[in-house]
Amino acid sequence: PVGSINEYIGEFVTDLDAVAEYVYQKTGKAPALMGLSMGTIIVNEFLQRTDIPIVKVIFDGYVASPKEWIERLAANGKTVTLPKGYRSRKYRLGKVESLFIVSEKDTYSTLSDIPKGQPDRNIKTFDCEHTSGFFRFPGEYTTGVVSFIDESEYLIRPYNYPPMVDKNGKVIREGGISAYLKSMYVTVQEDDLALKYADIP
Repeated sequence: PVGSINEYIGEFVTDLDAVAEYVYQKTGKAPALMGLSMGTIIVNEFLQRTDIPIVKVIFDGYVASPKEWIERLAANGKTVTLPKGYRSRKYRLGKVESLFIVSEKDTYSTLSDIPKGQPDRNIKTFDCEHTSGFFRFPGEYTTGVVSFIDESEYLIRPYNYPPMVDKNGKVIREGGISAYLKSMYVTVQEDDLALKYADIP
């Protein structure tokens, strides 16, 4: 079955709790969190139980209802294992500012799953399959995530580059602006579902 590792979601939530607590105690800053696919369940579980202030959350492939999500997977011949009690979960995000990344061709996590009436709700869509936005559109995806996060936490150096012209005077690349991110610390953990379909464009 796909996602047998997800039997240990409770342990992952405990790990996230420990990391968030460490960051908050060491820096005095409220952390931002990001969850992909089943990782959104872990982030949501953490949000229901933590007293640590969370500044922002980013969800890619949001799972609003594990029960409905598992049924959609089953309709496509996929089986997911979750710990007892997790299938019936319903999550409330509260007032934390959120960015929902939605893949328009995703049949597992859809735009309709995003909580209605969520304050400070931001949505960014990509024309791709489940959690494939970063792989298909890495520049636009990264820019969207970085712009959502507090820019004061990052050092960005813009650069105006001129058009490129060949020896005959023909423009082969238009000029434009690039932005270089000096420092950004990211931990990427792909779940079994994302890994299984990572080769699908």
